[in-house]
Amino acid sequence: MEKILEVKRGDEGEIIFVLKPLKGFPEPAREHLHTATKELLLALRGLLDASIQYQEKKAGKRKPTKIEIQ
Repeated sequence: MEKILEVKRGDEGEIIFVLKPLKGFPEPAREHLHTATKELLLALRGLLDASIQYQEKKAGKRKPTKIEIQ
C-alpha cells in the first residue's frame, strides 16, 4: 500500500511532511484520511501559533538600545 503521509528529517534537522493524493482509496478510507490530514494540519497550526507567541514575547522583553548621535 502506498504511503499517503511521509515524515522526513532534513539535513539541518527540520521536519518535512509530505502529503500525497488519496487516489484509488475507497470512499470511507478517504474520508478518514482526509480527517486525519486535517487534524495534522490543525496540530501544525497550533505549533506555529505557539512559536509566534514565543517570538512576540521574546521581542517584547528586549530593552531599547541608547545610541548617541553627534
